Order: sequence, then structure tokens, then C-alpha cells
Amino acid sequence: MTDKENTQDFIQWISLSNQSSEYETDYPKIKGGFTRRNTSLPENGNTALHVCQSKEDVMKNRRRLEKILLPLENWVLPWQKHTDRIVRVTHEDILKGAFDKNTSIMDTDGLYTTEKDLLIGVFTADCLGILLADPKTGLIGAVHSGWKGTVQNILYKMLHEIFDQNLSSPDSLKIFFSPSIQKQSFQIGEDVKKQLEDSGKEIGLDYSDLFEADPDEHGKWFADHQAMNLRICKTMNIPDHHVFANSQDTKTDPTCFSFRRDKNLTGEHLSFIYMED
Repeated sequence: MTDKENTQDFIQWISLSNQSSEYETDYPKIKGGFTRRNTSLPENGNTALHVCQSKEDVMKNRRRLEKILLPLENWVLPWQKHTDRIVRVTHEDILKGAFDKNTSIMDTDGLYTTEKDLLIGVFTADCLGILLADPKTGLIGAVHSGWKGTVQNILYKMLHEIFDQNLSSPDSLKIFFSPSIQKQSFQIGEDVKKQLEDSGKEIGLDYSDLFEADPDEHGKWFADHQAMNLRICKTMNIPDHHVFANSQDTKTDPTCFSFRRDKNLTGEHLSFIYMED
């Protein structure tokens, strides 16, 4: 695969243009995006070593990506455990998770950096991958937030951390959401509903209108998980036009990975971001 060959079938690019919310590379310094599920690639384009049938096939897909993005030697990846742990990455972390899952930054679900030529990312299959980019300050970040991460307010904590360190500001930060499970597919029980509602109350947010009772199953609800994280962005004073939601439903879209649909046979998307020197 050459540098640009078939990228539309493998990568959904983000855009930092003020005029467009479409996914494309039109900002020369910061580049990022979300890998797609592609049945023409080994293991459908899976890039996650911790959720795979074949390490060799995953590495073939990563090798394809490095021809388009940065060399694998410049990658830094976490092994996510649905935590609220956030790590600032430097060049001292290069190679972590790039070739061997056991070298990943362990038990971590958020990464950020201000250094160039470092690719950071998170893996998802129904959960939200959230990319942060501040072209004014040169801050980039990646957050993995499933419902457990949202219960722990990981995005809220990430935003506070980078703002408190003056690494970014609400008026210049842009946030991009990966494909994720949408409300019509995300059925939860009363216990998860309560945890999500309580997590919102902890930061002054009301999520009660983001749940809809399942008419076919008592005690079950459909939850708008993405909307909860959009409200976190709003309460942190990030302008609406700097936040880009994603309407793709991972459970129903064949170009997406979904644990709920495919169980242990699923792969995972990589939500990645980096700055070129």
C-alpha cells in the first residue's frame, strides 16, 4: 500500500478546518483519525494486539498504517482497563505498546502530549475514542471512554488536567468523537443507568433526559452515551463548533468493530493523533 492508497477504506481522518466538520487532513501540523473495519484486510483491519486472533495479522495492519502515518518506532499506546488514569507522554515513552502489548502504558485510558513526531492513540469497539487537538498550543490527546470511563468522568478529568496546566484552553481546543455505539443500540440496566446519572451529578450535569425506557423489556434502557460526553465538553466551555460528534453506530455499521455484535471475535478501532515536525 502506498502512502495514500485506499486510505478512505482504512482511515476516517479528522479535520482541523474552521470551515468544515468533514474528516480530512487539511491542517498541516496535527493529523489524526479513526481506523475502519475493512474485510479486505487481515483480521478485518484490526490493530489491537490485546484483542486479536493473530498477532501477525495485527502487525501487518500496523505496518500498513505506518506507511501512511508515523513509523511504529514513534508510537505510544496504552493497555486500557476502563480506568480514569491519564498519562502525559514524552519521547522517553516511544515504542511502548507498538510491537508488544506487554510494553504498553498499563492500566491507562487517556494519553496526551505536546511533543512532535509521537503518535498516541486508544482502541475501541463500541466505546468512545475521543481525540483532542489544540493547533494554537500544540497539545494533542486521546481518551478511551466506555460507560465505565464516563462513570469515572475521564474526559472531564482530562480537560481539567490540560487546562489547569495551561496546555490548552476551551477557545482553541477541538474535540473529535470516534464511531461508537449509539443510543438506539446501547441497552443498559437500572444499575448502569444509576451509575451514569450519579456521575453526571458529581460534576453538576443532569443526564436524565438521555435515557429512554425499552418498551420491550422492563428495567432496560437505551442510553445516549455520546451525548453525555458532549455535555461534558459544553460544561467545560468548549464552543459547540469545536466539538465534532460522530453518528456512526458501531453495532449496526459493517465498517465498524463492535463487541456487542461480534463478541470475542471483534477487533478494535484505533483512534490516533500526532503532530508532524
